[in-house]
Amino acid sequence: MVAYLVRSDEPRVVEPDLLADAVGRMLILVRESLPVWPAHEVAARLAVLALPVFTWQEAIDPATAAAIRLAALCLAAQAGDQPELLDLCQGIAAGVTLLERRTDGRAPLTETIVLAVT
Repeated sequence: MVAYLVRSDEPRVVEPDLLADAVGRMLILVRESLPVWPAHEVAARLAVLALPVFTWQEAIDPATAAAIRLAALCLAAQAGDQPELLDLCQGIAAGVTLLERRTDGRAPLTETIVLAVT
């Protein structure tokens, strides 16, 4: 599964199977690079909501998707001169949008499994 996120002229690829790793890296970068306490709290709450979805333990619903997306975009707005943090936050927002759209049928699956027996 792949979603494309465009920032400026550079395409970004977001792989839903790697979103949990992105959340973990985002938490580290927020703690290291954003000195403001509210950003740390937003990042922690985003992780609580997102990790069960991104590790396939819980199904996504519109309210959870919106909360994850909003938190990720708020953190992206705070990223300042931290391009890795900005990319991770935008990727999380794009990834949760893809998962939400796949769940409700707006983004059909494009993968095909071919089983051949000889």
